[in-house]
Amino acid sequence: LRNHTTATFGMGNHWAGQLLDPPFAWSEGWASFFGISMNSMFFQEVDPILWAPLEFNSVLVSYDNDSKIKTSIVVPDPTKGLLQPLDERFVTKALWELWFALASTKSPDQAAAKTMVENLVSKRMLKWDRGHQGVDLVDFLDGLVCKNPDYKTIIDQSINTGLGFPYDDGGHCP
Repeated sequence: LRNHTTATFGMGNHWAGQLLDPPFAWSEGWASFFGISMNSMFFQEVDPILWAPLEFNSVLVSYDNDSKIKTSIVVPDPTKGLLQPLDERFVTKALWELWFALASTKSPDQAAAKTMVENLVSKRMLKWDRGHQGVDLVDFLDGLVCKNPDYKTIIDQSINTGLGFPYDDGGHCP
């Protein structure tokens, strides 16, 4: 978890839909994904809804395309490469889709969650940096491909083609 919680960038106030430096978007996006995925496993019901009460208002976001709650997520421009700022909700959506894609069943499962959490402390995530300076979505995807090269196909289908993120599998494994 050191990899997720050690920040080398400025954090602070931000708003939904704001384009953030990739490490900041990663940190916020992973936290939201972790919350909704653990909630889904705890209640044994897939629930892609994030409700976050704040000081003066609240945020309600759905990461499911079929939800009645429509959420506008700023998707990356496939032509702008890996260094472009990202919407934290896009990172959460990418992780949500990846969780489904890694699952051995039609619903995300504990094995897929375990794969994702173990990747946080992989040698690739802890020792290497590619893309933006600091841990980001690119490093996470590289870590998965280093663990299992077959995951590249899953990433291509769910993240590249499915969501338009220009992940290029250009990373090297330790």
